Amino acid sequence: MNIEIERKFLVNEIPNNIDKTIRIKQYYLMNENSLVQRLRLFDNKYAILSFKQKTNALSKYEFEYNIPYEDAIKMIEFLPNVPFIEKNRHICTHDNIKWDIDEFKGENTGLIIAEIELDNENQNINFPYWIDKEVTNQNKYYNFNLALKPYILWRNRR
Repeated sequence: MNIEIERKFLVNEIPNNIDKTIRIKQYYLMNENSLVQRLRLFDNKYAILSFKQKTNALSKYEFEYNIPYEDAIKMIEFLPNVPFIEKNRHICTHDNIKWDIDEFKGENTGLIIAEIELDNENQNINFPYWIDKEVTNQNKYYNFNLALKPYILWRNRR
């Protein structure tokens, strides 16, 4: 069973030491009782169906399954009004720790959030210069909530 321990931070600027960038379009098929089902398309090439269930403030169960890209496109056609977000995920390493930096697009343009997966909830982190403030437990920064109430609607009231 895969348990994800993750923290989220606002980002001042995208760092120069990007290892890789991936374009992601993420559709939310279900969100009930702390269980989220999403369909993710990566670089218009491959797709993952995933399930996440929150266990506490930092930890979630996470299950991910590769599915054929063509199947994912067909599923989206069946659900034309399903909420979604678009983002470029920049991956970089700082202090031997992988950071995922999500640069949001569309109605969430201007929002940049870095995520870090931890080995344990008390792991010490040496923060890079481009980290602003932690938003781990602020619901408005969850991807699902950004799909429903985009950043453009509230960005001046952070």
